[in-house]
Amino acid sequence: LGGIWGSRSLSQTAIEREVNSQLTQILDGFLFVLGPDGKIMYISETASTHLGLSQVELTGNSIYEYIHPIDHEEMANVLTVPLPTYCTNNSEYEIDRSFFIRMKCVLAKRNAGLTASGFKVIHCSGYLKIKQFNFDTLSCYNSTNNLNSTENYYQNIGLLAYGYSLPNSSITEVRLYSNMFMFRAGQDLKLLFLDSRVSQITGYEPQDLVDRSLYHYVHTQDLMALRWAHQIF
Repeated sequence: LGGIWGSRSLSQTAIEREVNSQLTQILDGFLFVLGPDGKIMYISETASTHLGLSQVELTGNSIYEYIHPIDHEEMANVLTVPLPTYCTNNSEYEIDRSFFIRMKCVLAKRNAGLTASGFKVIHCSGYLKIKQFNFDTLSCYNSTNNLNSTENYYQNIGLLAYGYSLPNSSITEVRLYSNMFMFRAGQDLKLLFLDSRVSQITGYEPQDLVDRSLYHYVHTQDLMALRWAHQIF
C-alpha cells in the first residue's frame, strides 16, 4: 500500500507472521482499503466467502462497481473529508466511519444469506486516514505589516474498514418481552400479520392493521429514518 500507510516490521517473529496471515480468516468478515476515489487498494481473500467475488477480481477496481447504485452517494459521503471542528497539530489523524452498503453477491442463494436482487447488506466499520499539511503563505491582504499566515490543507489518504454480513437469524430466535409484539410485513412494508399483544401495547386490533402500510402508523418525525432503513435493508 506504500509507506504512507506505514511500513511492515521486519523483526516479526514466525508466530506473529502466522497470526497476521490467519487473522482475517478467523474473523467473520473481510478487511479492505479504499483510495480517496473509491479504488480498492486491498481486500482480504475472505471477501469471496461473503460475496463470491475473488480478491484478484476486486483489487484495483472501483468499489462503486460492486455496490448498489442507490448507495453511491452514501459511499461518496464516507470518503469525503470533513473539516476538523478543533485545532490539531498532528500531521495525520483518523476519523471513525460506520455505515451500511449493499454489495454485489454472486453466491448461490442457499449460501448467500440475506440478499435481495443480487445484493447483500454489508456493515462496514473503520476509519478514514487524513494527512494534514501546513503552508506558510505571505499575506497579501495586509500591506502594512506583511504578516505570515498559516493555511492548513487536508489530504484523504483512504479508508480502512472491516465489512461483515448481517446475521442470518430466524425470526423465531428473537426473544420477545412483555412490552414487545411481533409483526410480519411485505417488501413494501404492508403489514401481513401481527400477534395479539399489539392491542395491549398500541390499542389497535390485529385485524384493523392487516393490509395497511406501516408508514401510516409511524410518527412524522420518524418517517425519514424508517424510509432510510427500508431502502437499505
